[in-house]
Amino acid sequence: MRVLISTGGGVLVRRPKREDFPYFNGSESSIDIEDLVPGCARPDCIPSIDNPKWLDSPEGYSSNEEVIALFYEDDVFAVSKFVLNVHEIVNFEHEDGTPLAITYCPLCQTEKGYLRLIEEEVVELGVSGLLWNSALVLYDRKSLSLFSQAISKCILGKYNGSHLIEFPVIDTTVEKLINEIGGSIRFLSKDTGSRRAKNYSSNPYGDYGNTDSVYFPLKHTDNALPKKERVFVLREMIIPQDSITSDPCPVKGSIFSAKIAGFPVFFRGNPVQFPGGSLRKFVADNSLEWLPADYCFYFTARAYHPKFDIFRPRC
Repeated sequence: MRVLISTGGGVLVRRPKREDFPYFNGSESSIDIEDLVPGCARPDCIPSIDNPKWLDSPEGYSSNEEVIALFYEDDVFAVSKFVLNVHEIVNFEHEDGTPLAITYCPLCQTEKGYLRLIEEEVVELGVSGLLWNSALVLYDRKSLSLFSQAISKCILGKYNGSHLIEFPVIDTTVEKLINEIGGSIRFLSKDTGSRRAKNYSSNPYGDYGNTDSVYFPLKHTDNALPKKERVFVLREMIIPQDSITSDPCPVKGSIFSAKIAGFPVFFRGNPVQFPGGSLRKFVADNSLEWLPADYCFYFTARAYHPKFDIFRPRC
């Protein structure tokens, strides 16, 4: 798809065009496809991990290493953010056969845990090579459907309009996860066999998260908050992470947040019912309603939700 053009003694590399990608064959779309821009040259330009090995201990991890941990049933699966920076997707099956995925977008900070099942069909997620609002667009390798990871929704193709079912994920460190969650935790082995393994101890994005730089076009933007401020998007609210100061924190009405290994997670119900700060126990008992909240940079929240209000809980 990427074309090399020789000019005299040099070689120019043509940037890929949207039309180079295999998704646009008349499939129904719920967005303006002009808003989709190439971020790299082809599907799977960033390779997902599709046959992960899980360890019972954090071998190869440092105690303060950041991980994204997914909670499913009574199990916890943790993946280093160093690994996700260069793979973005981990497709795997739970031992009960349930198809799951852990996904991460380094450009916008979104991190999602998914059930890879739509209309009783298993989807196999890959990096599409396209971006929408400078954010990851996933694709299903079987149907070539496109999914916006930021809003967990199919935006083009066979499953257009359908949402991926989410499971709780938290962004924390190895030490906090072990000390505060307890029990059995499975860590992704860094022995992936990938050529990208040499980058598993560094961040290829450097200081990107601490600057105002945004690499690709945004549909909507404003200056109400710094572009890279971390926020949660929940029920038409954009909630700055630094506004959640107490634990638990009453947010609005019956919605509250509780910090799990230091990371805010949102629920509906009575905070008194929260089972001792254990998300594992909550997931197993289902004693409260867990509310998916999109964790991201502010620029991402505003690009997708131009009419949502910034809300600061009084906690």
